[in-house]
Amino acid sequence: MEKLLQLLKLSFLKPTVPDELHQSISPETIRGIVSARSHGNVYLQEGLFYTKEDVDEQFKSIKDFDFAD
Repeated sequence: MEKLLQLLKLSFLKPTVPDELHQSISPETIRGIVSARSHGNVYLQEGLFYTKEDVDEQFKSIKDFDFAD
């Protein structure tokens, strides 16, 4: 019964990617893979999407911006 509960718990958790695997893939490689495998979405086919690195870079540039000034 405990094994069944563990399997149910795993089925609802978000899968994780090991940090060393994620860091070894460059954004250019990711864009190439996505554009080669996508069908129907022109933006994906042309590599016009944000990766996590792009979003992190934008966040760093605006996180200290004071909108009240």
